[in-house]
Amino acid sequence: MNAAVNMQKLRAGLAEQATPRAVIGLVLLGACLAYVALSGLINAVAEQRSSAEELQRELALSRATAADASWAERATANEAARDALEAKFWRGETAGIVAAQIQTVLEQAVRDTNMPRTRVLVQAEPTPLGANASLFEAEIRGFDEQGQFLALMRALAQQERTLTPVSFEWRRSNGATTIRFHAPALVGDAAEARS
Repeated sequence: MNAAVNMQKLRAGLAEQATPRAVIGLVLLGACLAYVALSGLINAVAEQRSSAEELQRELALSRATAADASWAERATANEAARDALEAKFWRGETAGIVAAQIQTVLEQAVRDTNMPRTRVLVQAEPTPLGANASLFEAEIRGFDEQGQFLALMRALAQQERTLTPVSFEWRRSNGATTIRFHAPALVGDAAEARS
């Protein structure tokens, strides 16, 4: 009751002191504050509506994906394709062992095709290729004046393990040849887990 009496005294005091200009100023100030509050509320509602629409789209996509029964089949097919691909990867307990395997195969192919004055280089430290695999780089440099590189490429294409040619340079004038390869591999624990 005491608060109500104080409020009435305050109103009476303001009414006695208020001039028409002060009242108009207070009304305009109140209108400005109401406009700012209302525009902020409109913006917040628009943001919430946009967020709700985005969530509805995501929910519809999730429901459509969950209703599609072919996902299990696709996952199985993808896993089989990955296993078939990884079956052709080079394997070894260490990077050095894998590099030696690659070098041995390349040198044997060079000898079998009689490509003269060649040098085989294999990168000892591979580049990581995803979580489990690594990518080795290898290179054959030599002088091929009679087109032996064709037989060399045929011989390497018949290897069990993947050796992908990524660049080839041949100078017709002197036969200088450089062929670079990529060889994906499973090294160490990854090789044992996939065996």
